[in-house]
Amino acid sequence: RRSSDLIFDSMKTKRMILLAACAIALGLTHAQAQSPFSFGVKAGVNFSTISRPNLIIHGPGDGLETDQFKMKFIPGYHVGLYGRYNFSPAVGVQAEVLYSMAGYKVTTTLLNGTYIRSQLHYLNVPVLFRYTMPSSGFYAELGPQFGYFLKDNIVGTGHIGTVRGGFSDSGEGQAASLSLEGVVGVGYKLDNGVGFALRYQHEFKTSSNVNRLIPDKAQKRSVQLSVTYDLF
Repeated sequence: RRSSDLIFDSMKTKRMILLAACAIALGLTHAQAQSPFSFGVKAGVNFSTISRPNLIIHGPGDGLETDQFKMKFIPGYHVGLYGRYNFSPAVGVQAEVLYSMAGYKVTTTLLNGTYIRSQLHYLNVPVLFRYTMPSSGFYAELGPQFGYFLKDNIVGTGHIGTVRGGFSDSGEGQAASLSLEGVVGVGYKLDNGVGFALRYQHEFKTSSNVNRLIPDKAQKRSVQLSVTYDLF
């Protein structure tokens, strides 16, 4: 065969390979666009506290009502993965696995400069129903969150007169192993897969174990800000 024919056949083969590769790429892109499944990563900050404990602390004199203690928010963080299934462009359900740090700070009017700060570490699994406004990236979500308590860290300080002291401890087990919370939130997702979410989380009283402060005597409350990204 002439060399010109060989060159022509080689160019023709390359064009066919290129066209086939483009067709496969377009097909994959179309399939991803049409797939009801999404998978992604998320991270962000928590601002959490606990409700005022339902207890009275007894001392040598009269009992100290918990009204004399103030519960304050402390910052934390969360990071994890999520998967979402869309029943339609507007309605879907999203499940997540998150490592999350909650906690609280307690101050008292009895002694100036006295406080206790506690960090609570959880593995959380929220399962949320999601509604997206038509032709918009705005959405709302609602559902339960199941938590598994991992560990805690407690730091305290205070002074009486000129004497000041403090303590630090971990592994106190102040929370029950399992927790149940209600979650409500809103968010916005851009066309490039980046999203922003705001949630409120409210723990329910589920334990009757008197040896656990949370959730029998007090329940967690938190606000969560997240940045999300759909990998596919």
